[in-house]
Amino acid sequence: MLVLVVLVTALAGCTGDDGAAAADLTAHERDEFTFGTPSGWEVRTDEPEEIEVVGTDQVGDSIEAVTGKVGNYEGDGVRLAAQGALDVFRVAVDDHEFTDERDVDVTGADEGILFESTYASATLDERIRQWDVFATAEGSSRVVYLSLKAPESIFDETEMTAVLDSLEVTL
Repeated sequence: MLVLVVLVTALAGCTGDDGAAAADLTAHERDEFTFGTPSGWEVRTDEPEEIEVVGTDQVGDSIEAVTGKVGNYEGDGVRLAAQGALDVFRVAVDDHEFTDERDVDVTGADEGILFESTYASATLDERIRQWDVFATAEGSSRVVYLSLKAPESIFDETEMTAVLDSLEVTL
């Protein structure tokens, strides 16, 4: 199975407030962030500063996935760091389109932003939907990054919002 994951730098964010869904999540902890995924999802990459967890829904060779990562950044705020990372991503995929950009409240973070986009799949006749969340704490030179993605037909917004609601930055 090909997991459509393009990592740039950094992880985490939080939005929505579906507390009931969060109760059914499996926690994934790192020194600088924590998030949960639905029961039955499997860890594919497990490193000190990066974790990738894949779901059970699949279209062709594309599967739903959540990737968390933390990294260093320099500059004035998380928005600038996010823009640089997303510029790299845009070059790597076909027909990338931003559909939303908004500030989000992230537990433990002073600043958080979510970018929503879609892009053409190299192997499917449908687009991939992706949420990229960047968050940092005041005085930290670290950014937490969370990427949630799936083919549009299986992107479960309620489920993905529960994942976002579970995120906590511990920079």
